[in-house]
This record gives sequence, C-alpha cells and structure tokens, in this order.
Amino acid sequence: MNIQLKYPEEAKMKVFKRPVSNFFPVLKFLALPAVAAAIALSGCNGAANGNSLLNGSSTSSTSTTGSTTTTPAAKLTLLLSSTNVSATSAVNVTARVLDANNILLANKAITVATSSGAIANISNGGVTDASGLVTFSVTAPAGATSGSITVTVTADSIQQTATLNIMGNTAASIKLGAGNGVAELDTTRWEVPYNALVTDASGNPMPNATVQLTITPLNWYQGYFYVPTGATTWAQHVSSRIDCTSGGNCNPATISPSTTLVTDSTGFVTFNVIYAKSFAYWADVSVTATTSLIGGATTDTMQFTLTGQAAVYKDVTVAPPGQCSPFNSTPNQFGTQTIGSTTISTGC
Repeated sequence: MNIQLKYPEEAKMKVFKRPVSNFFPVLKFLALPAVAAAIALSGCNGAANGNSLLNGSSTSSTSTTGSTTTTPAAKLTLLLSSTNVSATSAVNVTARVLDANNILLANKAITVATSSGAIANISNGGVTDASGLVTFSVTAPAGATSGSITVTVTADSIQQTATLNIMGNTAASIKLGAGNGVAELDTTRWEVPYNALVTDASGNPMPNATVQLTITPLNWYQGYFYVPTGATTWAQHVSSRIDCTSGGNCNPATISPSTTLVTDSTGFVTFNVIYAKSFAYWADVSVTATTSLIGGATTDTMQFTLTGQAAVYKDVTVAPPGQCSPFNSTPNQFGTQTIGSTTISTGC
C-alpha cells in the first residue's frame, strides 16, 4: 500500500514563512550546557593541572604514581638549625622542593646521604609533605673531635649539599659554681666544694670534655683575731693587705682530686679547694677552669676569700685557728684576755 502525504501549498508557505527568530529559544537552550561546560573547564585551569593553594602557598602534586609524584623537581633548598654538629648535639635539616614554576612540590621522594655520622628522624618516609618539605637530623660520629660532615640531598636530577663543622668533645661554654658550706677535711684543714659545667653551642651538657683547673693567690692579709669587750664572737683585725706574688707563702690552697678532670654524663666536674685552717680569712684566691673548643679555648674564673666554719669563731673560750695571720711579717706577740673565768691568748 502506498500512502502519499500531500501538503497544500498554503500549508507549505505557512511553515517556511515562520520567522527564523522564533527558533532562537531552542538554539539558546541547546547551547547553554556547552557554554557552562566551557566556563567550568576555564575556571578549573589550576585544578586541572593538580595545583591548589595551601596555607597561602601554591603546592604542586601533579601526575602522581602511587604515593609519589612524577612532576620533576626543579629547585631544592636546605635549611640548617646550626652549622655545628657533635655526637650528642644533632643538627636539624629541612629540605624544600619546588617545581619549574616555583610551586612547592608535594609527594616528591628525596634521598639523603652524609659523608660520615648518622641520619635520623626522616619525616614522611623521605617524601615531601603538602608544603614540599622533608625534615631530618644529623649527628657526628661518636668520639669525633674535628673535621666536617657533608650532607647531600637529591630530588630527581637536582642535588644540594651543606657542610657541618664537627664539634666532637669540644665546648662552647664553661661556668664555675660553688656551694655555701665549708667542710672539715681533718683537724688541720678545711675544704670547700666547687663545680664546673661545660656546654656545647646549643647549650647542651658536654660529657667527656677535659677541664683544666688552676688556683692563683690574689691577696694576703696581716693582722689577728680578738674578742671585743662584751662580744660573744671573735673579730678580725686587719693591719694590712698585700698583693700576692707567685711562690713562697703566698700559695695557701690546692685543688683536689686533680687539676685535670673530665666531665661526667651531665657535663659537670666537681672538685674541692683545700687549705690549712690557719689560712682562713687571711687570703684571697681565684680558681680558673678552662676547656678547649674549635679555634681556641673558653675559661671562667671565680675569686673568693678562704673561709672557715662559723661555729669555730663563735666560741670565745677557744682561740680560733690562725688567730694570728700566717702572713704576719713579725713574730707572733700574744697577750692575754680574760673572758668570764677563762683567760685566753689574744693579739699578735
């Protein structure tokens, strides 16, 4: 069966005479999705490349394979917490990786090597974080006292190095300290405890550092102890003060157990200044502690008067040791003084 559709000429004219503008709403409707898609793609220019803003910095994390990126590294910088390193004082290193557009490169694997010493605490398994950073620490070999360590960091074909100076068992600072007590070593001698603390450039205690100690006489005094009328303690009368010169009776004290000591695990050495009881209050001395460091030495000096136990000078019925100064230039000239029912020697 053949079916033939016929359109009257008038109908044809009506169809083709319809204004073209009447079709625009349809065209606009069809075009909107395409335009919107084009705008969306244009707005995703950065995101399409994997770039985003993080903490105010651009971070590149494009073309990742597994947990690392294949975007090549273009720049690498190293930041050091210090340029001095020892076996007990680590240097913290921060590696920063950027791409060719100076954008921080996340998920980039790096390698770290040193010419000696040890590497520890590598962050994120050696892969840069969202800020393009990897941190790690370096320490010197145990027992090393001089030299340097070269740190090498590599990201793709980019390599950066840094040099650390080995401090070893050397120090940056030494400080003397003392207590406030005088101990009786035996019936004829007093001893006073002192210490010295050695620290490195970071303020950490330095074990196994060698400390040299010297004691130097400064002044000695002439005079005597006496009991003022009505007093309950001995008083000191000084007739003259004389600057010491080396040798002779101007060396009233010594250091024990040795003038060369080695710091313990806390960075301290302890020692005693020992002297005859008769020298108490009649001499001034200084103690100097010295330890070595890169390029020289560092010292600390403390000056003080040799003293005795206070209780000895409160018993007015017994003459104190050194009642007459051992540095008097004339023979002792003792007189007597009656205190209550007790007569004692006094004066010189």
